[in-house]
Amino acid sequence: GEFIATQKAGLIDNGGTIIASLNPLLFWVRTNYDAVTPEMFGYPANPNALQSAINHGYPVQLHQKEYRTIVPVEFRNGLKITGHHPDYSRIVKSTVSTVNIDGVGDLDCAAYMAGTESASKQIFIDGVGITKEQIVGADVGVGAYFRYTARSTFKNFWVLGGETAIKTYDTWMCNWTRCEAKA
Repeated sequence: GEFIATQKAGLIDNGGTIIASLNPLLFWVRTNYDAVTPEMFGYPANPNALQSAINHGYPVQLHQKEYRTIVPVEFRNGLKITGHHPDYSRIVKSTVSTVNIDGVGDLDCAAYMAGTESASKQIFIDGVGITKEQIVGADVGVGAYFRYTARSTFKNFWVLGGETAIKTYDTWMCNWTRCEAKA
């Protein structure tokens, strides 16, 4: 990518689009991008790169590869995440690890988005697959969990694995096109 050096105050190194230099007053700022990728944040060397890309605020583009994680991936409100095809652009969780979701408790899942009754969440997913791998030969947990999700679009989206592939709670006004869930 292309970077420019700047001395703007208040910048924070995020490991992908803003990089601190050895000089505490100088930062390198990425230019000419309209989407971020986990690779921009150091994937695969940085185990938090996928979540950092999702949290950044820009649309996320996944390349044709498996993005492996050992912790549940949290999808943020307003996220637009696109891949090439669910067979090729996949998020794969390979461990038993939980996230505590208000009103649900600890949940072992590969990916989740948890809104609240007063603040529903919105997401756009196209061409992405999510896999919750078996643990010691058994399907455990949930592939993807969506709570209070509204006005969202799921296209060419597959979720495989877990005791339940997709679990939703209070999900409404969503468009599901060419989607598949297989536990």
